[in-house]
Amino acid sequence: MNRLSEMESFVAVVETGGFTDAARRLRISKSAISKQISALEDRLGARLLDRTTRNVAATEIGMSYYQEAVKVLQIASNADAMVASMQTSPQGRLRLTAPMDFGQTTIAPLCAKFINAYPDVSIDLVFENRIVDLLAEKFDLAIRIGPLPDSGLMARKLTDFEMCLVASPSYLDQKGPPKSVKDIEGLDLLHFSNNQTGTVWNINDGDEMVAVRALKSPFTVNDGTSLMRAAVDGLGVAYLPRFMLSDQLSDGVLVQLFPDAPLETRPIHAVYQPGPFIQPKLRNVVDFLVAEFKTLKV
Repeated sequence: MNRLSEMESFVAVVETGGFTDAARRLRISKSAISKQISALEDRLGARLLDRTTRNVAATEIGMSYYQEAVKVLQIASNADAMVASMQTSPQGRLRLTAPMDFGQTTIAPLCAKFINAYPDVSIDLVFENRIVDLLAEKFDLAIRIGPLPDSGLMARKLTDFEMCLVASPSYLDQKGPPKSVKDIEGLDLLHFSNNQTGTVWNINDGDEMVAVRALKSPFTVNDGTSLMRAAVDGLGVAYLPRFMLSDQLSDGVLVQLFPDAPLETRPIHAVYQPGPFIQPKLRNVVDFLVAEFKTLKV
């Protein structure tokens, strides 16, 4: 027997003064009420009700149990109401993870905008340049850059971003500008250690993708901002998202290599656990991000 059902039947009998009225309140049969009360008394090893042919009343132990049972049923009712409320309006804490650079430049400001629109939602934003396990690490949502591996996760595409080969003017004056994409293999390549293709850079060279190996890497790091600064300092060539480079390119501290060649684009997705009951806080933040990226250029 379900303990809450037994409690509910017992409370109904005490409050209505009989099995018939209790059955009517709970919309179950009188015999079902009787079975639940008997099972409850057997489980507790105590008589909770005095029964006569005319009325039913709680014993002393039964009245003490009734008072506690009412509290338990109220807590259960509050829990049900909380879930129902969270399924109808965005509220509660949402754990979100995003790559460091994109998270700082783009996702964090959008989180602030979302919180202003939905003040009952709080966001715990964690920057990670690795692919996190949403379930094991208790994240509601992840922003993923690049092609998605096969998984059971739901994904909504947010946008595409462009990749650029860049170096400082001083470095290019020293080494000479490369004549082709393949020529950059002979230069100092500043390597992003979390690159999904390892030490191979797949770079758009007109009509085809060219695989360039980072054979000579004076600096390797898992942070795009540090990689960009190393390029500004003249350490070598970096392959970075354009959204990180607008100021550096406009100021002339970095130069784009092969500016007339088509740029490689990579997708950005929001991914989350599938399920029949997607909480409003998650559904709304994903819809919000999709809408925002329609007007953002990255």
